[in-house]
Amino acid sequence: RPTAFDRILASRFGVHAVQALLRGETGVMTAINGSEVVSRPLSDAHRLKPVFDPLYASLAEVLAT
Repeated sequence: RPTAFDRILASRFGVHAVQALLRGETGVMTAINGSEVVSRPLSDAHRLKPVFDPLYASLAEVLAT
């Protein structure tokens, strides 16, 4: 189920995407950088690899026990 945070973030993404279209931007995607919603080139989706923080795995282990 979406949380309030999820719904607000989706709304922010939607507003940013429409604003990008109105500015005539093409070949971009809406992304989040820290807490800021930004436009990024679509090529970033293929070029940049997600970084996994090992801390998440250790937290999952603690929470699973």
